[in-house]
Amino acid sequence: MADNVQDEFQKAYGLLNLRLAWTSGTRPLTLEAFATNILDKAYIIDAGNIGDSLGLPTFIAGTPRMVGVGLTWRY
Repeated sequence: MADNVQDEFQKAYGLLNLRLAWTSGTRPLTLEAFATNILDKAYIIDAGNIGDSLGLPTFIAGTPRMVGVGLTWRY
């Protein structure tokens, strides 16, 4: 049975991201550290779609916390 009622709602949310970079003054080197969704906020980026009209609503979750580092050498 199709779900024709729009009932997929989400409160407003904010994400906290951070990126730090250091570039050498004497070498072509850049070091980076980053973190996205630092507070690990659960949120939905999409809901409903075609499955909702078939009675099978789909929900696509936002990305969880992610951290990483980077190294760039330019020559």
